[in-house]
Amino acid sequence: MNQQTHVPVDRPDDEQATTGTGRQTGASSELTRGVIQQVGEVERPPEQAERSMTVSTPSGLCRARLATSCLTLPAVGDVVLLASHGTNVYVLAVLARSSAEPLVLSSDRDTTWAVQGHLAVRATGGVDLAGAEQLRLKAGHLRMEAQRVDIVTDRLGVFSRFAQWVAERLETTATSLRQVSQTHTMHTKGYHRQVDELESVRAGHIDLRAREMLHIHAQHSVIKSRELVKIDGTQIQVG
Repeated sequence: MNQQTHVPVDRPDDEQATTGTGRQTGASSELTRGVIQQVGEVERPPEQAERSMTVSTPSGLCRARLATSCLTLPAVGDVVLLASHGTNVYVLAVLARSSAEPLVLSSDRDTTWAVQGHLAVRATGGVDLAGAEQLRLKAGHLRMEAQRVDIVTDRLGVFSRFAQWVAERLETTATSLRQVSQTHTMHTKGYHRQVDELESVRAGHIDLRAREMLHIHAQHSVIKSRELVKIDGTQIQVG
């Protein structure tokens, strides 16, 4: 079984001389008693509220709290390193895990991960990012590369001074589509539009120009003007 070990503490020569006579100073005694380490096994999982757990040690069961520096959340059966100071017992680290329980890094307070250089996160499987309130990404240049990107949301807003879409094929499907712009310019080689019901156009001026032919065909055609109707051409055929 693992035995308790005392970490040695350097003492001045005069203090070592008084140790043999049993006249230790209070500070030296407190330091010696404060650094006690042993190995134990987790019997009960940690409680999230208190970050405490039940650990089995050679001297029996004890309650231990996670040290602030221990980010790994212990699981049942884990071998952990303990340190006791007075009546308090702390879990310093998880030494071994024999089960297939996933590794969880946990903190009970706001946490900042600061890196001076480059930070890379790599996984052979998937990567999940979840926030109960807000997930924020901020960078001078944000680049996403994937074979497929799916965005599922109740509401999506994109605000940009300049936006550009470049795609081999672009499809837009919506129950209702509304576009508002000061200037709308479209250039295409072929344009096909099909309206099953009513198409209504309201404009101050409409200018239709075709290099070769303009064909208007309908079961009923009505051209109405309040003042002038003019038809001009080299030949005009009616009927």
